[in-house]
Amino acid sequence: MIPLIIVLSVIAFLSLLLLLPIRLRLCYKEELCATLSVFGIRVRLYPRKKKTKIGYYSKKSMQKRKDKARRAAEKAAKKNAKKPPPPPTPPKKKTIKDHMRTLKMILYMIKRVQKRARGAFSLHVSEFRALVATGDAASTALLHGAVSQVCSYVLALSEGFIKTTYRAKNIAVVPDFCGTETKVLVRIRLTTNLFRLVCLGIAALRAYLSSKKI
Repeated sequence: MIPLIIVLSVIAFLSLLLLLPIRLRLCYKEELCATLSVFGIRVRLYPRKKKTKIGYYSKKSMQKRKDKARRAAEKAAKKNAKKPPPPPTPPKKKTIKDHMRTLKMILYMIKRVQKRARGAFSLHVSEFRALVATGDAASTALLHGAVSQVCSYVLALSEGFIKTTYRAKNIAVVPDFCGTETKVLVRIRLTTNLFRLVCLGIAALRAYLSSKKI
């Protein structure tokens, strides 16, 4: 009875890990900020914190470090001088037929994986606000129309590919005819889990192997 309980506990724990959400948060306001949340642990992907190494080196130790680096460089130079560089191999030129075959394979894989990707990811647009300004009224009007159109196309494309949710009141593209600089604020969240990623990977592998037979 105890081994059965242990096996069931392990299965339940692994199932819980597979179903725990994985969230990628992207925020842009003057600079991009990306945060990944896995199993409740939040990791900042960008920008990375710069590690500053603080230390004190005497003149004697600094001189030793310089001499060591110089000797290593001389040794590497002598080693490279003894071995002549191999003759460059001319790259194999791809024909139009090869490019068409690659494009056909990519389109086939996208078509096979699209349905699985729609269920694997969910995108939530928390906020998208753009204050369009160029310093010239006519240019601002043209840029405002272009940004509004691109925003509509991107949302429509996203809704067709993955599950996308947003509130209309949080999406705004406003012209600023008195300003001189365009300002953008974007906050989005992409959610998935390990089970969905595994299923998506299997589907992509099957699509790739099937495309090889075309």
